[in-house]
Amino acid sequence: AHLFKALLAEMFPDVVSAEARGAAFAAVAEEMGRDERAVRELVVRAAQASGLSAQNAWVNKCMELYHMSQRRRGVMIVGAAASGKSACVETLVNALSSRN
Repeated sequence: AHLFKALLAEMFPDVVSAEARGAAFAAVAEEMGRDERAVRELVVRAAQASGLSAQNAWVNKCMELYHMSQRRRGVMIVGAAASGKSACVETLVNALSSRN
């Protein structure tokens, strides 16, 4: 509901007051922040369950992949051999699967 109100405010700024726009966007930002923290925690747990060291830089890369998957229909992951690409994908899949 908050996201819908925020989108309406963005599309029809003359119809929705500035106060309502601010409140709607604040609610969406708060909800996204909670989701971000929850997914990050799930990624760390999934990595540890797989015997991986959940280093902050690597978890950040997993979170980047998560964000890209939320915004794009397809994502291509490229990088050097043994850089953690497959582990990142598998960990993110396991983390999001455990969410349900």
